[in-house]
Amino acid sequence: QLDFNLLTGPLFFTWALQLVVPGMLQQLVSERESRIRTMMQMHGLPVATYLAVHFLWEYLSFCRYLLVFTLAGHAAGLTIFTHNSITLQALFYLLFGAAQVAWTIMVRTP
Repeated sequence: QLDFNLLTGPLFFTWALQLVVPGMLQQLVSERESRIRTMMQMHGLPVATYLAVHFLWEYLSFCRYLLVFTLAGHAAGLTIFTHNSITLQALFYLLFGAAQVAWTIMVRTP
């Protein structure tokens, strides 16, 4: 017997973790339209500081989403949350989030 939940679970799980990326990329469009980075440079803010603050903001947004995602998974009793170590999951999610945010910053820097 073929269990489709077992086969499609990782795919949907990865998609759910990547739902934050369109929001991050939407900020790219609004940032480019309003030329926020150029204005910050004109006011004397170094580019590295601007990117660091942007990274922290996006990463905290991802962490908020991750907290809701993890709590909902535990409340629903999904096996990926209940049968795995919480510390290992947290490490994986936080590293995955840092990679996602770094990728979106790489996309937005010319």
